[in-house]
Amino acid sequence: MLLKYLLRIGSNVMHFPLPHRPTAILLPRHRSKGVFVLKKSFTLLVTVLLILIPAVPALAGWTGGHDVLGTNSAKTTWYFAEGCTRPGFNTWICIYNPNGSTARVTFKYFLETGEVRTYPVACAPTSRTTVYVNATCQGAHDVSSLVTSNIPVVVERPMYFSTNGVDGGHCAMGVQSPETNWFFAEGCTQQGFQEWLSVLNPNNYAVNMTFDYYVENSSDISMPVSIPANTRFTQNVNDVVPPEQNVSVQITGDSSSDTVIAERPMYFLYQGKWNGGHDAVGATALSDTWNFAEGCTRNGFDTWITLENPSVSTLSVSATYMLGTGANVVRNYKVAPKSRKTVFLENEVGPGQDVSTSLTGGAPFAAERPMYFLYHGKWDGGSDSFGCPSPQSSFYFAEGCTRPNFETWICAQNPNSSPVTLRVNLYEETGKVVALPATTIPPGTRITIDANSAAGAGHDISITASCAEGLPIVVERSVYFDYTPTPAHPMGVDISEWNGRPDWNVIKAECVFAIIRSSYGMYSVDRSFAYNIKQARESGIPHGFYHYAYPDMAGHTPQAEAAHFAKTVGRLQKGEILALDMEEPFGDPGDWSLAFLQTLESIYHFKPYIYTYRYYLQTHDFSMVKAAGFPLWIAAYQDTKPITSWYAPLWQNTDQGPVGGDGDIFVGPGSFQSYGYAE
Repeated sequence: MLLKYLLRIGSNVMHFPLPHRPTAILLPRHRSKGVFVLKKSFTLLVTVLLILIPAVPALAGWTGGHDVLGTNSAKTTWYFAEGCTRPGFNTWICIYNPNGSTARVTFKYFLETGEVRTYPVACAPTSRTTVYVNATCQGAHDVSSLVTSNIPVVVERPMYFSTNGVDGGHCAMGVQSPETNWFFAEGCTQQGFQEWLSVLNPNNYAVNMTFDYYVENSSDISMPVSIPANTRFTQNVNDVVPPEQNVSVQITGDSSSDTVIAERPMYFLYQGKWNGGHDAVGATALSDTWNFAEGCTRNGFDTWITLENPSVSTLSVSATYMLGTGANVVRNYKVAPKSRKTVFLENEVGPGQDVSTSLTGGAPFAAERPMYFLYHGKWDGGSDSFGCPSPQSSFYFAEGCTRPNFETWICAQNPNSSPVTLRVNLYEETGKVVALPATTIPPGTRITIDANSAAGAGHDISITASCAEGLPIVVERSVYFDYTPTPAHPMGVDISEWNGRPDWNVIKAECVFAIIRSSYGMYSVDRSFAYNIKQARESGIPHGFYHYAYPDMAGHTPQAEAAHFAKTVGRLQKGEILALDMEEPFGDPGDWSLAFLQTLESIYHFKPYIYTYRYYLQTHDFSMVKAAGFPLWIAAYQDTKPITSWYAPLWQNTDQGPVGGDGDIFVGPGSFQSYGYAE
């Protein structure tokens, strides 16, 4: 496609060390009669994070579910301690922009090596944007993230995984600042359970923390930890806490300047039958009240409540279980000092119930709600959520999905003594807003809403839920899935007549998109174009077309070459992209390219790409093309995407692609087709 030796000029190839966690075996975890049955524990390789881009060839389904309590407002800063781009982990970050203007968002990735990387994203108004961390932070790493925006947004981080015989996914809502205190009510080192603590130190100095482990029916354990500056730290809890224990955790800074972000991912084979994982961001403060909208004791669901008491006095807790029938069940519990208590919901309310929970303590405490399930009799996994210490009138969610094999549910609790009206809006990746009919929630009751039925199939969605009367409610969002893994490098290919008549079955099997040369100069058509366009459209793979420019040839005006390109490709189909390939020596390629691209834009009413290599970009003035908003497709044969001030959704990273073509990576945001023809 170009003079390949030029691609290596100034390429700054980077290689990063790939430290590994110890591997191990997962065996069953058992709970019965409200307490754990004690077995043996082992160690395990893990870590996690995730987004959703174009459909990719099916590899194998990772089944499970995740659940998140909504946030009550959009914000400009979001931290995540957990995340992983190692083999077997797909990490995504979902952004909901509720504003009427574009959000300029910057990702800062903190690696276990101490390296910090940045990545910019533009998020369209009133829509959902998804970023694939594996593609935007390449290499096998443990990754913490800081997401900042010029205007308030909502950010979540779903992750999907398959490691050591365990597959599934989990999700977390970010937090706004590092803190000195973090509490986790849930934790387990029983047979089949592996618990980790993921801790980010975003400061420019080392911090000193104390990890206190409160073991159910046993003595607590205290351990000092020092975490270097700008580093992600991971603690294997099974290495600290003896086997067969239920454990809560408190992380405390030694001084007010010792601040971190903390999460607790767990991976499991539950009762020897359901495998998966769940994750929770810690609570930064204790509370004497906690509310949970979700909970289920139907067939195939096991729901638990875990209570953490870090004080030196016995804690009294009163629980009100609000059933989907409108009935309430009240129970009372005692939690020993510096300990943890575990409650099995089916023992409290009976089988076959949808359950919301309100907890009130005689002193501040922490509470979580882990759940384990076999959804639809075929998707096994688990989820976990902290409670809501203070119900609010509005809740926001960045994540939600109605793609094939994804089901999204909205669970709402009304803790008031009077009915409330729930209003829900869904915001699609296209910017479309779907307003659901208003729903009445009786007092002391929970309801469940099927988001798939409302949004229709095939969408990434963000969600808002609010009480029309302004009264406090609690809203969670549950997602169940059979996830198709996304390659760490979602490879595409660009081809021309020099690749002959390629086998499109191979392209479809090995690529997530293809870009075909259609024409060059003012008169010539690629000899394989007719074959390739027919095969591409019949295969269904996302694709597009590029034109090789000869601006240095006499009479070859940008308008004439653009018209020849448009005549060659003809009427476009939805999602097909266009690109100008600019490589030939020319005095002022910037102005020529701008005129060519604007001519195409006037014909097809969307912005085509401009393709070039980095040295050409560095030695010519393309500032007007950049200012006009045309996306860049950059060629640089190296291990990491080149950093440019001009955002490049497409990156050609090799001349050794499938079927002999050049290899390309789409890094987004959005989908490959979202940069194409919209009809």
